[in-house]
Amino acid sequence: MLSAPKVLVVEDDDSIRRMLVLALERELLDVTAAADGDEALLLTAEREYAVIILDVMMPRLNGIDFLQAFHAERPGSRTVIFVATAFGDELFGQIDARHAHAIVRKPFDVLQLAVTVREVATAWDSAGQNPPPVADPIRRLDSIC
Repeated sequence: MLSAPKVLVVEDDDSIRRMLVLALERELLDVTAAADGDEALLLTAEREYAVIILDVMMPRLNGIDFLQAFHAERPGSRTVIFVATAFGDELFGQIDARHAHAIVRKPFDVLQLAVTVREVATAWDSAGQNPPPVADPIRRLDSIC
């Protein structure tokens, strides 16, 4: 039997983190949660995730710094990263399009995001396929914002 695709939620807001975890678990995903970028880096050193949902503004190590550290430690990683933020388009210039697949603007529809993550994680997990190439520029997932 195949194991469920692994998803990491990196969010410092307890209520948002809990909502995301519950919604993703309802989609039959193997979900781990971290409260900041430092904790997330430790977790990603221990296992590979199909998808990471990453908040930008967090204490200790923020989302932008996490992206840089994650890809420096794992060049060529297949992990799909969704960056979640309440900030506007000015954030696009700070994120390297090779490091994030999409920006999800807060507030977002948690259930729709969970369905999207399941679809991406399942595609990533099936037969070890790489995710589709990242589009330039980084996509905004307006349908779930």
